[in-house]
Amino acid sequence: MKLLKWFLIAVGGLVILFAGVLAFIVATFDPNQYKGQIADLVKDKTQRTLTIEGDIRLSLFPTLGVQLGKTRLSEFRSDQDFAGLEQMRVSLALLPMLS
Repeated sequence: MKLLKWFLIAVGGLVILFAGVLAFIVATFDPNQYKGQIADLVKDKTQRTLTIEGDIRLSLFPTLGVQLGKTRLSEFRSDQDFAGLEQMRVSLALLPMLS
């Protein structure tokens, strides 16, 4: 019984530590400061211009994800728009992956 008690205390401590690390990342990480680097990477790899006019926001609950505001992608080696979107959300549900 004592072993189970210490095991549960250890698991609870790890959960609290993990939650604290996630809270710290959310509080200090600003994905908007990487807009320029993302656009440069797309330009180097695809010869297209990526313009992210809206904000980039992270979400951790209920799913891990990223939400983009207004974004445009140009034609290959051109300034003419190829694709655009007003808002996009990409997320990953973690709990189904654990089952």
